[in-house]
Amino acid sequence: MLNNSYTYDNTFASIINYKDFSFLGDSSEHLLYISDQDGQFNLWRQKTDFKDKINSSGSQSLTHFKNGSVRSAFTSPKTKNINQIVFFADSDGNQNYQIFQINDLFHSSIETLTQNPDVRHEWGFECHSHDGQYIMHSSNESSPSNILIYRYDLGKRVSECITPNKQGWFAPGYWSLDDKFINCIEQVTFSSYVLWVVDVNSKELIDISLDKENVTYKTGPWSKKYEKGFYFLSDGNKEGFLNLAFYDIDENHFDWEVISNCDIEHVGLCEEKDILAWVENVDGYSKIYTKNIKSQEIFKIDKIPDGVISKIKITPDAQKIVFLLSTAISPYDIYVYDFKIDELKKLTHSFKNLVPYNLMRAPKLVRYNSFDNEPIAAFLYLPTEKFMKNDKEKIGAVLSIHGGPTSQERPVYPYGGLYQYLLSKGLAILAPNFRGSTGYGKSFEKKIYHDWAGGELKDLEYAVKWLLSQKWIDKDKIGVFGASFGGFSTLNCISRLSHYNWKAAVDIVGPSNLVTFTKTAPKHWKRVMAEWVGDPDTEEDFLKERSPITYVDNIKSDLLIIQGAKDPLVVIEESEQMVNKLQKSGKFVEYCVFDDEGHGFTKAKNMVKAYKLSAEFLLKRLI
Repeated sequence: MLNNSYTYDNTFASIINYKDFSFLGDSSEHLLYISDQDGQFNLWRQKTDFKDKINSSGSQSLTHFKNGSVRSAFTSPKTKNINQIVFFADSDGNQNYQIFQINDLFHSSIETLTQNPDVRHEWGFECHSHDGQYIMHSSNESSPSNILIYRYDLGKRVSECITPNKQGWFAPGYWSLDDKFINCIEQVTFSSYVLWVVDVNSKELIDISLDKENVTYKTGPWSKKYEKGFYFLSDGNKEGFLNLAFYDIDENHFDWEVISNCDIEHVGLCEEKDILAWVENVDGYSKIYTKNIKSQEIFKIDKIPDGVISKIKITPDAQKIVFLLSTAISPYDIYVYDFKIDELKKLTHSFKNLVPYNLMRAPKLVRYNSFDNEPIAAFLYLPTEKFMKNDKEKIGAVLSIHGGPTSQERPVYPYGGLYQYLLSKGLAILAPNFRGSTGYGKSFEKKIYHDWAGGELKDLEYAVKWLLSQKWIDKDKIGVFGASFGGFSTLNCISRLSHYNWKAAVDIVGPSNLVTFTKTAPKHWKRVMAEWVGDPDTEEDFLKERSPITYVDNIKSDLLIIQGAKDPLVVIEESEQMVNKLQKSGKFVEYCVFDDEGHGFTKAKNMVKAYKLSAEFLLKRLI
C-alpha cells in the first residue's frame, strides 16, 4: 500500500532549489550560490573544501529579499577586491532586473547600483573585467525597444553605453584577457544572430559572424591559445547543431574545435592550466568532456548521473569541475568531480525530508512518427508495477507540454516534483519534444517559426494517438498540462483537438489569443514576433485562426488556469479573456492568480501552491 504520509507539499515539493553558483575570486575556498532555502531566491555563502556537504546550518545568507529574487551573481577576480560581489535581482518576477553590489561579503552591506524599476538590466556569462574596475551588462535604459551593452565603472559609479547608435537586442559575453575587448551577440531576427567583438574604449564594433542569416551564436571565454581570440558556439555548420569553434582576431580566422551531431550547451575554461570543458546534449541527457589544449587529449567524465547540467565551472587549480545537475528523481544540486581521484560528490542535498525513492521513476525515451512521418522523441514515465500488474488494469495519463516553444523536454525534476507525485498516485506521463524543440538541430527547431498551433499541434495529436494505442492506457482518463507555450498548447489541445475527450487540463501562464499576445509583448521582443509567431497588424486573421480562444465552444474538458499578475511576457489579460469567455459559455474553469508573481514562480510557497493545485485538479479527474 502507498504510504498516505507521502504528500506533494511535504514530500515531493519539500525541496531547496539551487539556481547558480560561483567561486570567490581566484580561490575555491568559498562557494557562493543562489537558493530558495529560506523561501525566496537569495544569495548564500559557504566555506568548503569540496569534501563536506553544504548545509543550511553552515551557510550564511548574504541577501534577505522577501519580494525580490536574486537571479545571477558574480565575484570579482581582482585580488584586492576578492570579496566583492555583483548580483542581479528583480521584484515579484517582473524581469526588470536591477544591479546590486556587496563590496566586501564579510563586512559590507548591499549597495544598489541601478534603481530604475522600469528598466531591465541583463547579465552575460561574465561580468567583471579582469582588473576588477568595471562590470559589463546590457540594458534597455536608452530605449524600451533596444537592449544595448554598457560598461559600468565600479569606482566612479558611472555607466556608459559601448554599443551606441545601435538598435537591437544585444547579449554580453566575456572580457578579453587585457580588458580591451568584449565579445557579444546581437539577435537580429529570431533565427539570425551577429557575433561581435567590441573595442570598449573606441566603441568600435567588429562583425566576425560566419554567416549573416539563419545562424545562432553563443559567446565563450577568451584564451591565450593564440595571441588574441576566444571560443564560441555556433550552428553555422552543415550539421546544424551548436558546435564549438575558436576565433583568432589577429588572423581573422576561426577553427572548429569540436564537431558533434548534438548541441554543445556550456563551455568552461581554466586558462592557467589550459583545460577546456564542455557539455553535450545527447537525446536530452548531459555529457561532460574536457580537453587539454596543449596535448589535445579529450576526456569524458563517465560518472555523471543521467540528467541535465545547467552550469559548469573548473576550479582554478584545474583539479575539479563543479556543476549544477538535476535528474528525473532529484532536483538541481551542486556536484563536484575530482579528476585526480576520479570521484564524484554531491555537495548539496535539495530534498528537505525523506523521499520515497522506491516510488520514483526515471523515464524511458520513446519515439513515434507524426502525421508526416517526422520522428518525434518523447519521455515516457510509468508508475510502479503495483499499478500495472496485468493487462486488465488500466491507468490514466497526462500529456505534458514543455514551454518555449524553442526549448526541450529533458530528464529533470520539473514543476517542483509534480511528475513524481503523479506517478506515485498511478498516473503515467508522456512528455514529447515536438517540432520546434531544441536539441535536434536547427532545421527541426525552425519548423515552428510562424507556425504556432500548426505542425507541432499535429505532433501533439499523434502523441495522444500513441498513448491511446498502448494496452495499459485508460482511454477515458487522459489529461493535458503545460506552462507558458505549454499552456498555450494545452488550450489548443482541449479546443482544437476536443474530440479526444480530455478529462482535465491545466494551463499555467499560457497565451490564449495570439493577436493580443503579440501586441502586448515587451517592446524589445516585438522585433522577433512577426517571424516567430506572426504580425498582428498584417496577419490578424491568421493569428486568430491559430488562437485557442477562437475555439472556446469546442471545449469539453474541465480546465484550471494559473496566472501571475505581474507577468511581463504573457500578461494577465491573456488568461482573463479566456476565463471570461469560458464562464459566459457555461464551461467549467477554475482560475488562480498570484498577485506577487510574473512569468513563473519566484517564491517557494507560491510554487508549491500552484503545482499542488495542479496535481489535485488532475488526480481528481484521472484516478
